[in-house]
Amino acid sequence: MSEQEEQTRAVTFLYDDKTYDANKFTDDGKYAVIRISRLDAEIKALLEQVDDKRAAAMTYQKTIVSQLTDDMLVEEEAAEESDSAET
Repeated sequence: MSEQEEQTRAVTFLYDDKTYDANKFTDDGKYAVIRISRLDAEIKALLEQVDDKRAAAMTYQKTIVSQLTDDMLVEEEAAEESDSAET
């Protein structure tokens, strides 16, 4: 059996705890299985990117927090006056 035949033979689709032979699907069904597989891979990659961005944001947050001092505090009253003046 050739490698291509073996790969074709191994394509299955799991639904409701049942495994289906995707090679018996219509062409539209086969295309849908391929698209689902690619979409799942893209979703996984995007979720990994989100995790990376969250980690980066946490690092930036720590950098900011580490430099905060009391002399940087803005008094609430002064901040409210500043907000009122801007509107």
